[in-house]
Amino acid sequence: MCQVGLASAEHHLPPSDAEGRRTLHFDVWMRIVKARNLPAKGLTGSTDAYARVLWGHRTSAQPAGGGATPMITFRTDVRKRQPNPRWDFERSFAYTASADALRDQQLVVQVFHRSPLLGDEPIGSARGSLFGVG
Repeated sequence: MCQVGLASAEHHLPPSDAEGRRTLHFDVWMRIVKARNLPAKGLTGSTDAYARVLWGHRTSAQPAGGGATPMITFRTDVRKRQPNPRWDFERSFAYTASADALRDQQLVVQVFHRSPLLGDEPIGSARGSLFGVG
């Protein structure tokens, strides 16, 4: 379960630039609560799960006009031997982007099995847009 809140600080908006683009400033709050029924992974047949959150540019290129916040990533702690891990992970951050660039942004939550010997193994992921959330 992942909860996300988004608040626009519209009273701090600068005027549009010469091309009519307006930079938006947001305070984003997110909470990753838990995962359920994760498959057994690794050599021991148990799951050592963690979640990673990605928000921002999907490519290394900056959007036209610049002025946007770069890729933001967070990672939860590893919950060892837990098929139903509970993280209760909360983060907040400020984000700046043009309205057009914000439409293209995706929030991605990925869940991995932590394996120092074999390399971390993806379990699943979800993605979505925050545009229009408020």
